[in-house]
Amino acid sequence: MTQPDPQRPRATAAPSSSGPANLPEPVDDDPTPLTNSYDPAEYRWVPVRRRPRYDGWTEEKQRRFIEVLADTGLVGHAAKEVGMTRASAYRLRRAAHGGAFARAWDRARELAGAVIEDIAFERAIEGVEVETYDSNGDLKESRIV
Repeated sequence: MTQPDPQRPRATAAPSSSGPANLPEPVDDDPTPLTNSYDPAEYRWVPVRRRPRYDGWTEEKQRRFIEVLADTGLVGHAAKEVGMTRASAYRLRRAAHGGAFARAWDRARELAGAVIEDIAFERAIEGVEVETYDSNGDLKESRIV
């Protein structure tokens, strides 16, 4: 029989009221918060410096684009939200000094993927409400599928 490793804490049930346990408390040494929301401070990226244009990618537009992308995962929607096109967003991503923007984009897509995964699990477990209408456009039935 092997002896337990004293360096490795064992997983146990909560201590009983009959007496104190001589086992170490579990330690969560991961400082990363358990959240799937966008935190602008997490990125610490510098927007791509562009020639000033009233209709171009300003720093504010770049930051807002990344926020919306993190919330939705949709490049076209995020670009439209800031008044730009999807094609111009991809050009900015590939720009000579666009590395930080590309990394922020990738991180935003990771967060959006987690949100989409949560939605998929919720729909798989709880279902989705589907409404059926008759030929007059009146609601015939509503059911969860």
